[in-house]
Amino acid sequence: MRAAVMAAVLLASFSVELESDALNSLAFAALILLLMDASNLFDTSFQLSFAAVAAIIIIYTPLEKRLLFFPKWLSCALSVSTAAWIGITPLQMWHFGTFTPIALIANLLIVPLLDLTVALGLCLGISGLGAPPLAWVLAGCLKVVFNLMVIVAFWFSNVPFGYIQLWQEPRF
Repeated sequence: MRAAVMAAVLLASFSVELESDALNSLAFAALILLLMDASNLFDTSFQLSFAAVAAIIIIYTPLEKRLLFFPKWLSCALSVSTAAWIGITPLQMWHFGTFTPIALIANLLIVPLLDLTVALGLCLGISGLGAPPLAWVLAGCLKVVFNLMVIVAFWFSNVPFGYIQLWQEPRF
């Protein structure tokens, strides 16, 4: 929902030829979602989603400039992963009592797979309208990518000290 509202805000700003600011667009998207349902403010997924995107907007560029000694594709991937991790870590510790340093490395493999699932999902939706046999093939590919993501996530979750449980009970 957040992504759809933010995309709509950005597209609306382009359609009236206004220069858009990512942080303002994110805040406006949050405002719209909160006007629709104020209880979203207390929803963990809402908080994590907006914290991750806000951190990427704010922290990505300075991080990427410090990682220029890596190849461009790696510095970009590390910067996005690190920025998102910095943004969500305090909330993750608060809501779940966990600290996950392994996420920095795991995201380097999982995020490209997630991008592939979005692309395959869009193709699947479009092909389902006019080419059902192709939709079956795409659905099979999507299942393979999903299973691979689960395997990668499971493998990283079993790395010693990949996550640290700080406390057992949720803090409310």
